[in-house]
Amino acid sequence: EYCAQLDATGRRVDLNQRPEVTKGTVEYVAPTDYMVRPPMLPVYFFLIDVSITAVRSVMVEVVAQTINSCLDELPGIPRTQIGFATFDSTIHFYNMKMLVVSDLDDIFVPLPDYLLVNLSESRSVVETFLDSLPSMFQDKVNLESAFGPALKAAFTIMVC
Repeated sequence: EYCAQLDATGRRVDLNQRPEVTKGTVEYVAPTDYMVRPPMLPVYFFLIDVSITAVRSVMVEVVAQTINSCLDELPGIPRTQIGFATFDSTIHFYNMKMLVVSDLDDIFVPLPDYLLVNLSESRSVVETFLDSLPSMFQDKVNLESAFGPALKAAFTIMVC
C-alpha cells in the first residue's frame, strides 16, 4: 500500500525518503532487463558567444575557464562526448579545428559525425582549445549574433 503515518504537523513521516512526493521530476535508472538498447552516450555541446560584446566583457574567457574547470564533473566519463561551437554573425564549428558556416538562412552542420569527441580520449586537445579560445577572437569586431541558427545547429548535432 502507498500510505504513511503523519507527523504532528500533518506531513508524511517518510517525506524525506520519497523523492516522488517532494520533487517535480524523479529519474529512476532502469535495470538492464528493461532496456531495449544500451543507454545513449552522454553528450555535452557548448555554444559560446564570441561577438565583440562577449569578447570585450571577458565573458568568453570566463566561460572557457569555467568549462575547463568542470570537465571532471561531467557525468558519464569515460563515455562522455563533448563538442563546441562559437558564434558571432557566423557559426564556427570545431572538429578540434575551426569550420565556419556563413550561410545562416539555410543552416547545415559540416561533418556532424566528427564534431563530437570522446572527452577521455581527447582531454588534452579540449583543454588546449579552451585555453586558446579567448585569444582566437580578440581582434574581431563583429557586433552581430547568430544565436538562433547556432542553437538549431547544436540541436542537429546532438540528434545525429
